[in-house]
Amino acid sequence: MSQLTVGLIANVLQKGENYDPQNEEYTSEQEIKAIISSLEQSRTKVIFINSINKKNPFSVFDELKNYRKEIDLVLNLSSGMPWSPSRKFVIPAVLEHLDIPFIGSSALGHAYAMDKAAQKKLLLSSKHVDWPGYQCFRTIEDKLKERIGFPAIVKPACEGTSVGIAQDCVVRNVVDLYKRVEKIIEAHGSPVIVEEFLDGLEYTAGIVGDMVFPPLVMDLSEMPGHPLVRDVGVKDIDPDYSAPLTEFDNVYQNLVQQTIEVHEVLGLMDCSRIDYRADSKGDIRLIEANSLPGLHPTNSDLPQSAAYAGVPYSEFINMIVHTAIQRYELPSEKTSHIREIYDSTMCNVQFFEDNFEGKGYKILKTQK
Repeated sequence: MSQLTVGLIANVLQKGENYDPQNEEYTSEQEIKAIISSLEQSRTKVIFINSINKKNPFSVFDELKNYRKEIDLVLNLSSGMPWSPSRKFVIPAVLEHLDIPFIGSSALGHAYAMDKAAQKKLLLSSKHVDWPGYQCFRTIEDKLKERIGFPAIVKPACEGTSVGIAQDCVVRNVVDLYKRVEKIIEAHGSPVIVEEFLDGLEYTAGIVGDMVFPPLVMDLSEMPGHPLVRDVGVKDIDPDYSAPLTEFDNVYQNLVQQTIEVHEVLGLMDCSRIDYRADSKGDIRLIEANSLPGLHPTNSDLPQSAAYAGVPYSEFINMIVHTAIQRYELPSEKTSHIREIYDSTMCNVQFFEDNFEGKGYKILKTQK
């Protein structure tokens, strides 16, 4: 049997580099090693490409062209070029141009997911998705609309991985709001989104292929220091404070409905994670969609959710690969072993439903 070859592309932070907030988007060596190990366990050859090379910033393009005929499928973890505001969809756009199959959303899907204001505009006709009141600021001169009350949260409109998020992003008056808007525009050079601050429980729900994994819930008020938002420091400890939903009640079903709709309306593919927060009444509102969810075996939400559903990490990575293989209809002589592992995994999971609302999605149960 011919061997499947997967190209793994990631931004890698080299040891000894000075800290930069943008580095939060980089992939840790531990995550990269875990993914490579999982792929190699499934008898898949891996070619690793570091998308950040300071001596030659465009080397990733040269390597992709060189490996074009050897690579069957790319697993892209790269946030692209750190200096580019449209960085997350640079690598997908190049892969599309080179006609190399890849796992994950298209360049357009990443573009929609990266822009929090654009997400909401696309979802205006949604049946199930709701979000807090918001306003986009492109300059410090923009006037605050009366519909935005306090407290409010001020954050970059086109960032992810908690870049630009800190506890003082939550403001309680106009003066502090404009100070924060100015600080973010100066630091990131991109628009700012101001939203009504929601102080309820946080939820996150993920999709891989046609499966929705158990949503996770977090109560930030139970964490040390009682943080208001999930900044980088909070994310370092929040796996210890998150838990899966276990009952297929109204909350669970509402999260599933919203997650499927956001995933489909934004045109996301293969895997995504959607974040929510409840308001004071308990109504669940969309915070943002993540088209490039973290895949760290212990620190990332989506693998953690998969583990609660009874899917070990290596099989979870295999699931993501299998989803893209099916979408591209790659030849079975190179991919049959991936299918065998997937079929074995599916024998060990349980569902609340296997065709949710007739949309074809399987809703996985929590098993541990």
